[in-house]
Amino acid sequence: MTEKRKGLGGGRALLIALAITFCVFFAGIGMLFVGMHQDTVWKWSVRGKVKPDELRAWAFQVISNEKALPEPRRSTHAGDYLTNAPAYITSVHGVEMVLPDPRDGTVTIVYGGGMYHWGLTIGGSDLSENNLISHQYAEKWAPGIYYWSGD
Repeated sequence: MTEKRKGLGGGRALLIALAITFCVFFAGIGMLFVGMHQDTVWKWSVRGKVKPDELRAWAFQVISNEKALPEPRRSTHAGDYLTNAPAYITSVHGVEMVLPDPRDGTVTIVYGGGMYHWGLTIGGSDLSENNLISHQYAEKWAPGIYYWSGD
């Protein structure tokens, strides 16, 4: 009877070793996914913090400030506008803002860089996907606020 127990113990050890290997393998794939898709992590972190009215008010102020500048000085101080942006927008290193164009009434925030970037485009409640930098993947977070990624 003791020999049967030894045989079962070896089988359990093998099963446990396989389960641990399986978990480590899928944890590694998960970490690779997260590491390669910083936009997904950013989206999970920021989406719950977005206050649409506050974000649109900030974007409209940016557009108003641009409209108030004489034509030759417009679109020269995009980084200055980020100092007044909500903290959840500027908390990522390397955040940039596309120079706002008062004619289209949108403000675009860009994260990432190189070959892959993502961001938010904020405009009026009638903003459509056609006004986004990237059409590869777009998600409407609120009227006039789109998250996009790709390119």
